[in-house]
Amino acid sequence: MDLLSNSKTTSDMSTLKNLSKIYQASGYSGTCPRRWGKKTFFSIDGGTINPTSGWARIATWSAVQDVSISQDQRLQISGFLLGPQPKFPYFKMAALGVVHGEQIVSRGELLALSTATQIACKHEPLMMTEFMTDASYVCNVMPLIRSGMWPFFAHKLPNIDLIRALAKI
Repeated sequence: MDLLSNSKTTSDMSTLKNLSKIYQASGYSGTCPRRWGKKTFFSIDGGTINPTSGWARIATWSAVQDVSISQDQRLQISGFLLGPQPKFPYFKMAALGVVHGEQIVSRGELLALSTATQIACKHEPLMMTEFMTDASYVCNVMPLIRSGMWPFFAHKLPNIDLIRALAKI
């Protein structure tokens, strides 16, 4: 699993496509049985309203799960962009919320990833999980968590409470 960082959210699909990175979550132990054929996919995002006004800023987050069961269904998902009325038959809102603590986008991104990870861990049997995000902050923090080096940088990392919680999952 890899996390991303502080970045602007956007609805521009070309920008999102360029910024998006997919990370496989195989657990922190490094043991991922190859027999796992099923995967689950989550798109996570954070955002704010009134981003330039500190006293009026409200940060939120969401995690959307792709519940398609075949490659054909995934291709149908990509076709929604071409139609006059978008349809989202294979997406499920897994979770959403308002950020607690400091109202910044990076906290929203981390909360979305943390929540999606907890949801993915509830599946029995465990499935390979891929997360898609446009947040470079999350992408930069995840290698620190996976390597176990994050405590050495804790004094320099923002949102250390959320990073600590992710490391425990």
